[in-house]
Amino acid sequence: MLVLPRLRRLGWSALALLCVITAAAKEPLEALRAKADKGEAVAQNELGCLYENGEGVEVDFNEAAKWYRRAADQGHAMAQGNLGYLYLVGKGVPLDKAAAIQWWRKSAAGGCGGSMFNLGLSYKKGEGLEQDLAQAAKWFRAAALQGESSAMLNLGQMYEKGEGVEKDLAQAYAYYKVAALDYGDRDARRPLAQLLRTSSFILIAKGDLTALGLKADIAAAKKAAK
Repeated sequence: MLVLPRLRRLGWSALALLCVITAAAKEPLEALRAKADKGEAVAQNELGCLYENGEGVEVDFNEAAKWYRRAADQGHAMAQGNLGYLYLVGKGVPLDKAAAIQWWRKSAAGGCGGSMFNLGLSYKKGEGLEQDLAQAAKWFRAAALQGESSAMLNLGQMYEKGEGVEKDLAQAYAYYKVAALDYGDRDARRPLAQLLRTSSFILIAKGDLTALGLKADIAAAKKAAK
C-alpha cells in the first residue's frame, strides 16, 4: 500500500509521489475495473496506480498511462499529475517534459499539492522550462499551503539563501520547523537544528511566531479546499 508523502527519486531531483492507492483499491481488481470501465475517474486513477506499481497485476506502463489519461481527461487532478510524471520519465508515453509540465499545471489548478511542488522543483532546476527562482518560490509556497513538507523544506532553503525571495532567516526557520515537527520531514531537521544553534533568541522567537502563522494559513487553505 502506498501512502503520501513518499517521493519519486529521479536522477536530478525528487518529485512528489502522486500515485496513492486508497482503500477503494483494496476491492477485487475486476470490481475496480468495472467501475473504471463505467467512467468513474477515481477508479480509473487507482487502476492506473495498480498497473504503474505492479500491485495485484503485472507492471504495465501502457495500461497505467491509458487509465490515467481517461481520468485526467475528466479533470481528475491526481491522475493529471500521475500522467505528467509518466511523460517526464517516458514510461507508457513518449518522453516529453513539456507535456509533463502541461499536465502538472492542470493538476495544480485542480488543487493537487504534489503537482504544485513538482512545478516548483521544475522551475528551480530549469527542467522542462526556463529556470525561474521566483516562480519556484511561488509554487513551493502554494504546495506548502497544501501540506507538502518537501515544498516547505525547499522554500525554507530559498529563504535561508535569498534565492527567488528576499533572504529571511525567520521565514526559513518557520518552514523548517513546520516541515520537521508537524509533518515529520526528516530532511528538514538538520537545517532547523543548525538555525537553532546559530540564531539569536529574537530571531527564534520571530520564527516561532511565523511558524504559527504558517500553520494557520495551511489550516485555512485546507478548510477552503473542502
